Amino acid sequence: MRTPHDTEQNLVMNRHNERNDPGNSQYPGEKIIIGDRHIGQGYRPFIIAEMSGNHNRSLERALDIVEAAARAGAHALKLQTYTADTLPLIERIAATGKPVIMSTGMATAGELDEAVQAARTCGCNDIILLKCTSTYPASPNDSNLRTISHMRTLFNCEVGISDHTVGIGVALAAVAMGATVIEKHFTLSRADGGVDAPFSIEPAELKQLVEETKRAWQSLGRVQYGPTRPECKSLVFRRSIYVTADIDAGTVLTPENMRPIRPAGGLPPKYYQQILGKKVNRSVRKGTPLSWDMIG
Repeated sequence: MRTPHDTEQNLVMNRHNERNDPGNSQYPGEKIIIGDRHIGQGYRPFIIAEMSGNHNRSLERALDIVEAAARAGAHALKLQTYTADTLPLIERIAATGKPVIMSTGMATAGELDEAVQAARTCGCNDIILLKCTSTYPASPNDSNLRTISHMRTLFNCEVGISDHTVGIGVALAAVAMGATVIEKHFTLSRADGGVDAPFSIEPAELKQLVEETKRAWQSLGRVQYGPTRPECKSLVFRRSIYVTADIDAGTVLTPENMRPIRPAGGLPPKYYQQILGKKVNRSVRKGTPLSWDMIG
């Protein structure tokens, strides 16, 4: 008997084989373009403001929401939601040749596989899946953001988040987990009410989301050890071993005449125990950085 776990394991293996097949050209490249924006790991997160029902049945308010989202720096505005279980709609949209963004709320791995394959079969390679928790509002405890990187591996496509939590903290964490698209419900004012107002963000918060997700993305960088180029000028503030008293040739180095202090310039502090008890081969003045050629 096959279990859901077996199904997911097979999906993982199939995706691994497809990505490593040099003749396979079915899957998307490194970026997706929507309008003048690039979406992908090498670009700042794409921010979508979702109007939902926050227009409160007013066309004028709806247009004001559009303008406010643009002023806050959002890259797109969402007017309606369809999820990954509407295969005929996905096929029809995929056939247009435009990128497809799908929310994944409550969808199983198998359902998502069907949705992604439906889109690709119809010629769409530019697919973005949005990790989503379909509660309103959603709890951070139920957000499971580690799914983002797993979803990218499983389906070999861009992944973002449709976030229903209060505030922007979860969205920022999603960027750290690799999300390239962030969708948040948006309203002019929560005090005005509306079906999704309690967990929607206001213009100032949307502006902050745009700015802080960019900073979060910039901070990801690459694997880096040792000083970065800007840090190199700070190396002078590291400690090193200095002579702290005037000493003559033949004097034994002790804690009374040497110690690790700032700035750099002398031997690194890691050699302190090694040179303790050694003799200097010349007279050395107090305040001189200690070097190997002074010892022995």
